Amino acid sequence: MAKGAQKIWFLQLIRSVGCVLVIYTHWFGLITTPNAIHQMIFQDPITDYPNVQLNEYLTIISSQLGLTDFRAGFFSLGLFFLLSGYIIPFSLKNSTPFTYLVRRVFRIYPTAIVCLIIAASTITIANHYTGSSLVPDVFHPKVLIANLLLIRDVLHTHHIERALWTLEIEMHFYLLFFIFFYFAIERKVETFLISAVIMLLASRFFIYFSDFFHDDMHKLVKGFGNLLAMNSSYITYMFVGTAFYYTLSKQWSVLTGITTTLLMMLLNYFCLNTGTILNGTGNLIFINHCFGIVMFLLLYRVNDRIPYNKYLNHFAEISYPLYLLHGFTGYTLYFLIYPLTLNVPLAAAISLSLVFLLANLVHFTVEKPSMTYSKNYLKARENRSRVVAGDLQVTAD
Repeated sequence: MAKGAQKIWFLQLIRSVGCVLVIYTHWFGLITTPNAIHQMIFQDPITDYPNVQLNEYLTIISSQLGLTDFRAGFFSLGLFFLLSGYIIPFSLKNSTPFTYLVRRVFRIYPTAIVCLIIAASTITIANHYTGSSLVPDVFHPKVLIANLLLIRDVLHTHHIERALWTLEIEMHFYLLFFIFFYFAIERKVETFLISAVIMLLASRFFIYFSDFFHDDMHKLVKGFGNLLAMNSSYITYMFVGTAFYYTLSKQWSVLTGITTTLLMMLLNYFCLNTGTILNGTGNLIFINHCFGIVMFLLLYRVNDRIPYNKYLNHFAEISYPLYLLHGFTGYTLYFLIYPLTLNVPLAAAISLSLVFLLANLVHFTVEKPSMTYSKNYLKARENRSRVVAGDLQVTAD
């Protein structure tokens, strides 16, 4: 493996660990509480399903280690957000605000749109063959557009694939960084601290003053406050990842990095406990965010000691489409396959295998080509700009 690739090998490891734990958590819930998952996608419960009892060994092991508050779901999602916060300033190298935005758009949207289409198609097929009732208006044009553009949270529409909520927060983070980059303030500590404080105060302001309104206006104002609270709960944590990057790349001093991280985690705690959208789980999420920091720094520290593995690297490479497809697409495949096999392990194995195949297909036909296209487009645009600049210079001479 190339030296440059070895330096960021720990990022692939974090991506792999996060993806494995997300799938483990969600599919454990699918196997043990199928009706709860089924009713996220369809309206009616499923019948004649075996009562599956499984030991959740990850929780048992973590409890034995004294980590009684460890939750794989909160921990794994935290790793993804921390990773995004670290990678974005890294991706600004040799970029302009415009090229940064183009790369982000092509990195996120093509894969998300295709995975969403696959999810919608799978749900439609299941609806046809099983007769399960779809959630009302799930494929209404407004709902489709909101999901495809990753603005579902802003428009308050139903989700077609629930995993998209994390991408919506990511897009808000990217837009924030675009603003920072545009005004050349993306490396200033105060940029992140002031932004975090504004998000926290704004969310608390709208939630508090929502009680002065009634009916629809109350819902609108409180909903906006909760939206801000939800985003700030994870964007402040992503700012921690950004602080790690600037500190570990020696652009900030160690003291600045530690101080910023501590202040940002304090703000993260308050954000997580603002509003009602997290249903009182803010303290648990915060503790797992702390666990995530330990894991991130540990893997960074032992990066050079962990041998490269091409299979693990490939798993990390397909983690984005895999994350988007393991949910409603995978669940729906499982609900289609189980009645044919009447065997839970077999149905789960077949369904997950299909999800992995789909993830690879999307990775090679959509994800990689879209990133290549963005690079070629930006390179061609740069060449055209140079030609025009040269022509203008000749004319001036």
